[in-house]
Amino acid sequence: MNQKEIAKGHFSAWLKQQGVTPVFVDVVNHFVRNDLNYYVIEYQLAGSELLIGVAGGYEQGAAEHSGHINSKMELLMEGNEIEQAEALVEEVEEYWNSYASIIEKKFRENADDGIFVGNVLLANYEWDFESLRLELAERWNVQVETEEDHHQLMFDVNDMHVVLTLCDGQLSNHEAEINAASNIDWPDVLEIVKYHQAYLEVCVHSGSSRIEAGKLHVKLLSCASMQDNVLAISTSGTVFEPGFYDECSDLMKDGQIPMYNLIHFGFYRTSKGLSGYTYGMKCLGYHEIELLDTFAEPEELHEFMSAMVYSVLERQIELKDGNKISVAEGHELMVSESMSETLNEITVKIEYPN
Repeated sequence: MNQKEIAKGHFSAWLKQQGVTPVFVDVVNHFVRNDLNYYVIEYQLAGSELLIGVAGGYEQGAAEHSGHINSKMELLMEGNEIEQAEALVEEVEEYWNSYASIIEKKFRENADDGIFVGNVLLANYEWDFESLRLELAERWNVQVETEEDHHQLMFDVNDMHVVLTLCDGQLSNHEAEINAASNIDWPDVLEIVKYHQAYLEVCVHSGSSRIEAGKLHVKLLSCASMQDNVLAISTSGTVFEPGFYDECSDLMKDGQIPMYNLIHFGFYRTSKGLSGYTYGMKCLGYHEIELLDTFAEPEELHEFMSAMVYSVLERQIELKDGNKISVAEGHELMVSESMSETLNEITVKIEYPN
């Protein structure tokens, strides 16, 4: 099935989710926005004239959309359908951005206080705290010596305070869907998170070491990922497949920092090149890091950023405006600080060795 037919199917399914059954659906045009494909949809309801909708965005050859499916059930204006469809996309973007800003604010407030927060998305309102306690002891030698009630468990590990709370219903402000959109490596993630009916909130309040608090948070979530009703792990600004999250945590068994559990690496293109940023460094006591307008390919930039961030965390490198940091092959890269256009805060900019 080609992408045009896939888009038509996605739009039809979306209409039915809204309680609307179309009698006719077709794709009448196509446009590209931010390197993603969008399809202009015409459709009819029983007794209606032709109406307009949009489905997108799709990466080239991909079968999954980015959540931009919309219609206001307005009449299709022939010759003006692309402008109508673009307005529908902008409406979706504004809708999600308003919620994303709320989530971002909550994350930043927690990060400033050294609080690590993650959510285990569940298929139903059930949780086995005793099983989690046994997993923590067996896998990570974390002993929990306190009694839980039916929905909450609290305990201390050294100077760190842990709170686990079972919550009924879905995460507020579409947090799961917003975080899920950043995981481009899990095609079904958006569909899966829609069906969570409860979640386990996992909080670790840092003591003297933020990196140790981060490791403890990863241990808790990795053990939590093993229970049967777990759909996904929402943390670090993204949503993880449970098995993948657990596999990444194994780095700690070799004494390494579980960087891919703690830090999300995001990428985007502009007319000037490929840019990358981190999401999660602030919880560890750093500014987030950005590399802007590079000529690197995505895999190349991801590999470079991963190695650089691991080195910063492992060696506890101070990133200050005007400093230089040493990387492989004798490169010294300039560090600067300035306001970020994407994260709405001060970030560290590091030049890429183009």
